[in-house]
Amino acid sequence: MGILLGGKHFSFQRIFMKQDEITEQMFEGTTAIDVEKHQFKNIREARIWAKENITGTYHNTDTGTDIAVSKTAIDKYLSESAISKSVSFDAHLSALQTLPKLIETSVLTESQPDRDEDRNILEIQRLSGAINYSEKIYPVKITVKATLRDGNNAYSYEVIDIQTPEKGAGGRVNVSEETNTGPPDVEQFKP
Repeated sequence: MGILLGGKHFSFQRIFMKQDEITEQMFEGTTAIDVEKHQFKNIREARIWAKENITGTYHNTDTGTDIAVSKTAIDKYLSESAISKSVSFDAHLSALQTLPKLIETSVLTESQPDRDEDRNILEIQRLSGAINYSEKIYPVKITVKATLRDGNNAYSYEVIDIQTPEKGAGGRVNVSEETNTGPPDVEQFKP
């Protein structure tokens, strides 16, 4: 169930999410991607691997847009600041190996103007996906900068730890009714 805003169809979970709030509801219906523990000996090795293997453009199914992963972005993904935002060093590096698949399958959960009002940045988008790492489902938040000059660029990603929903059939994330408060009454949105 959803509503039409600005010519785009949005599910309720995308509309009623508070800014920067990470909840199980945000990831319901997302397919968790199985991720093996990384084999990198250090960050330098991860950086070299990523620049050789994941730079490129990936098509996001939900938004219908292409999103670029650049060598510069890889340096940012592997900075101490970026890694510290993830649940663990190992989860962050393990997710890096499957970042292209995450970009392709994640769903748009937020879109807002640039807070610094940079005229080149059309909007900042948050995509939400999930990984199955070490037998636990972890949400992954991907930030995309949509720019006039360079198109859509994957700016950062974070592997987040929340109260983890169980993995159901086909790798779909299931959220119990107890934790999924859902949207306000749908009747108020009917024409």
